[in-house]
Amino acid sequence: MKKDNYYEILKDLFYAGVQAVDPYDLIQDHLRLEKNTLILRKQTDFTLINLEKFDEILVIGAGKASERMAVGINDILGDRISSGLVVTKYVHYPHLGMIHILDAGHPLPDKWSVECGIALQVKAHRANEKTLFISLISGGASALIEVPRIDKVDNVTISLTLEDVIATHTALIRSGASIDEINCVRKHISMIKGGYLSAWMYPATALNFILSDDELDRISVIGSGLTTFDETSFEDMLWIIEKYDLVKKIPENVMRIIQWGADDKIMDTPKTNKIVFDKTENVIIGNNAIALDAVEEMAHSLGFYVERNFDWLKGEALEVGRRLFHEALEFKQDMSVDKPILFICGGETTVTIRGKGKGGRNQEMALAFLDEMKKFGTRAEGIYFLSAGTDGDDGPTDAAGAFASYEILQTARMMDLPMDEYLSRNDSYTFFDACGYLFKTGLTGTNVCDIQLILIT
Repeated sequence: MKKDNYYEILKDLFYAGVQAVDPYDLIQDHLRLEKNTLILRKQTDFTLINLEKFDEILVIGAGKASERMAVGINDILGDRISSGLVVTKYVHYPHLGMIHILDAGHPLPDKWSVECGIALQVKAHRANEKTLFISLISGGASALIEVPRIDKVDNVTISLTLEDVIATHTALIRSGASIDEINCVRKHISMIKGGYLSAWMYPATALNFILSDDELDRISVIGSGLTTFDETSFEDMLWIIEKYDLVKKIPENVMRIIQWGADDKIMDTPKTNKIVFDKTENVIIGNNAIALDAVEEMAHSLGFYVERNFDWLKGEALEVGRRLFHEALEFKQDMSVDKPILFICGGETTVTIRGKGKGGRNQEMALAFLDEMKKFGTRAEGIYFLSAGTDGDDGPTDAAGAFASYEILQTARMMDLPMDEYLSRNDSYTFFDACGYLFKTGLTGTNVCDIQLILIT
């Protein structure tokens, strides 16, 4: 097998994983219509929904995968849908029957995120007990829809602005805060996240289809928990701000609302005992594990010996990349099988921004993998690495991720590309663009975090 083919094999394996979590197919697998009855397939049973009980069916949603989900719903329900509004990153189908598809800002919200968030809020609030909502939610929703919080204490009203939200989010991202920590803060400065969307939809019935980008498929984390109760508090939010020394970097109005909340002067996000969740059903339709299952199945069919890491990759992309190289080297040195090995992982790492370069967590991980590889010379031959986002969108770039290998290391040396300098300024995109080993897929229409593949020959 030629070395060039190894990159193609890694690509094919990655695409097999992405195809397994195509939102259209997942919706079709979970829902079917028989006369006036919707049949919802869940893990262990079925739910039957009599559509004659409802005067209208409204389709709403937000996330990178919500458009493909909407196509699936439209193909099932067609003209039974009264109206709909779905918000995604890039629009391919502006209209799907009665469903309108709009785009908004990501990874940071923009004015359209607020416009769309308010539109969803109004649509939800105007519904009644004869309304059936079908909500389509995936990762990315946290930025794509927003309704900044408004609170009043002792005749003092604070209305957060989009700029307040962006400044807060930016400070958190740059600090290296985890996605859980970021979501805790997002929920508490919003009037649509952290269960508020369910509050606006009540007393309507809500059937929520969710594509998971979370390690444990926690509905409270995906899209910042639009349709479920929030377990975090203003006290948690304040602790996070102080943990990362962000008090002076967070807008004054946000800090005042945090303090009001910590002092029990304003209402916290909806909690588990709230009646607004009584008519809500949340259904996880896909996740990272399903994608990795498909990768594993294809790898076996190609004749690989497969090792799979069932631990979710998280933490600093830089550190994870270095660690994965050492694991790959150990596999190579201890290799006792007479066929190539494929090591499979998945998860979502973070990047603490230190410089002003261009890149994403997958590209940074690949560059760290490569930078660690250079210390071991020819012992690293025969190790091929790919890290890429299933959404095809790694950070603020047009790449899904990048490759690393001994051949790429040699190319970088010949081109005099100092990897440590590119890493120090978070400039992985520029590095891989220069040596020609970015992995570009275009937007895939799905989103279940990242896939990491190591091929060892």
